[in-house]
Amino acid sequence: MLHRKPIASLLLHALGGALLLLAVALWLLLVRIGRGEAGHEPPLVYLLAIVAFCCSSAGAALLFNGHRLFEDVPAAGHWTPGVKPATDLRDVEGDDRSDGV
Repeated sequence: MLHRKPIASLLLHALGGALLLLAVALWLLLVRIGRGEAGHEPPLVYLLAIVAFCCSSAGAALLFNGHRLFEDVPAAGHWTPGVKPATDLRDVEGDDRSDGV
């Protein structure tokens, strides 16, 4: 898997830092725009706030977790009733990934 290579891990962390820097720039732009009268913000302000929030969230996740975001996490038995635990995802019954689709 590509995300397990050291260079890919470093790039994921760097991407997280870049997203956080973009979010800081957007938040500063929002502060500058919002110095007018309260309640009379243009719709662009709300769009910028949504983009800044998404960049902050994704940037923090990538910066602090990096490639660990893509690791398999075992689920507790009570969340998967009737499912046999598999050591490999290809061992799951009914998994038809061999058909080339």
